[in-house]
Amino acid sequence: MAILLTLLLQLAAGLVLAPLVVALLPLGRVYHIVYALVLGALIWLAGLLIAQMMQAPAPRTAMLVASMVGALVGVFVILLPAFVPAAGSGVRIISEPLYLVAGALGGYWLLR
Repeated sequence: MAILLTLLLQLAAGLVLAPLVVALLPLGRVYHIVYALVLGALIWLAGLLIAQMMQAPAPRTAMLVASMVGALVGVFVILLPAFVPAAGSGVRIISEPLYLVAGALGGYWLLR
């Protein structure tokens, strides 16, 4: 039950809350990188919130780093067509934020 609640809250934080927070930040050319770092932190904070509510062990700092690195891998996938034009049609099948959310969740749950 705690795993399902954690995953649902993390998805909500990644898909709803992250765009709102990033919209408040002054960004320039580093938009994707800041978005990934904020997203990774929000995913980790959602896990921490559920752990506090369920009185479960808190997520480690390594999970925060893994979540941010996973989101940065999503940034790499998004920016890949700029360096490899042939990858453009394959990357644009899925919306850009979903790569970041999938990377952040993958990094978080990889260490869980």
